[in-house]
Amino acid sequence: MDGFRAAGAEGVAPLLAAFDAVAAEGHVTRAADLLGVPQSSISRRIRTLERTLGVQLFQQVGRGIALTAQGRDLFERTHRLVSALDDAVDVVRSNADPESGLVSFGFPLTLGPVSIPSVLAEFHAVAPRIRLHLVQAHGDALAGMVRDGRLDLAVMIPPPLNLPVVVLGHQTIHLHVAASHRFARRKLVDLAELADEAFIANAPSYHLRQLVDSWCADAGFTPRV
Repeated sequence: MDGFRAAGAEGVAPLLAAFDAVAAEGHVTRAADLLGVPQSSISRRIRTLERTLGVQLFQQVGRGIALTAQGRDLFERTHRLVSALDDAVDVVRSNADPESGLVSFGFPLTLGPVSIPSVLAEFHAVAPRIRLHLVQAHGDALAGMVRDGRLDLAVMIPPPLNLPVVVLGHQTIHLHVAASHRFARRKLVDLAELADEAFIANAPSYHLRQLVDSWCADAGFTPRV
């Protein structure tokens, strides 16, 4: 292991694709055609890999080549790794495709009058090949996931700090009271008039609750929830 580290895994890894293709095809020309590179480049990479590892990987057999014992050992140990790397690259490229890629999209547990299913349905109508990974969470958590790259974008309330924002709309907050309440026939109520009223409200962690608390504080009282 120490010898391999000294040789430099970063120097070996780019050469393994050429080795894997030649070992699988048993022919340098076919391997070059498979990888879409000149035959001379394949031969150079194989020689570089052999020098780096300090072993001979191929031997001449008639007009073709065959793996040595060390070459067979390396091929058996690395073939799946090279295939897995190819698969990983294909997946990453596929997910990044602007026409058919994967978009990680977050939205809050509640969003007032905005219908996320309707928004997604409209998006799907214009971009039917785009795949969506949906995440539902509170605003702060969504903002954190956008910042660290786990989400590509999110709809959230309030607009987060230090992130690019597009305002989709504004939400009106209404006062709801019982039909028999003294304010039931009023079209407008000053917030200070609610100082003695009982409130039904979200938990303190919710943005709307924090807004209500701040509005009431500005009006000179703490809401009785």
